[in-house]
Amino acid sequence: MERQKVMEHLINLYEEVLKSSDVKLYLKQEKLFEESYTLLQAQENEAYSHMEQEMLKKIYQLNAEMQMLIGSAMNRMKRNHDLSPQVSRQYERLAYTESFFFDKKH
Repeated sequence: MERQKVMEHLINLYEEVLKSSDVKLYLKQEKLFEESYTLLQAQENEAYSHMEQEMLKKIYQLNAEMQMLIGSAMNRMKRNHDLSPQVSRQYERLAYTESFFFDKKH
């Protein structure tokens, strides 16, 4: 595949995932990303035209945005994981205190 078409394909993949803000979509398409980068690496010995250099800058920028999206999703998952024991304890405590007062009244 022509290098310029591979870069266009990569840009479209990145833009699709970033537009949806869905990291799961990236994970589903991860193989397509890897294949595209493999094709680009296979053609790295050829000189890049000015247009191709501009496309590489765009890919680099989109990749940085993707890393930020993935990082924020990972942080959100970590916060949810860290909070789940606290929330569980809070529900257990409420159930205990409600039961305690209910039993005391009867």
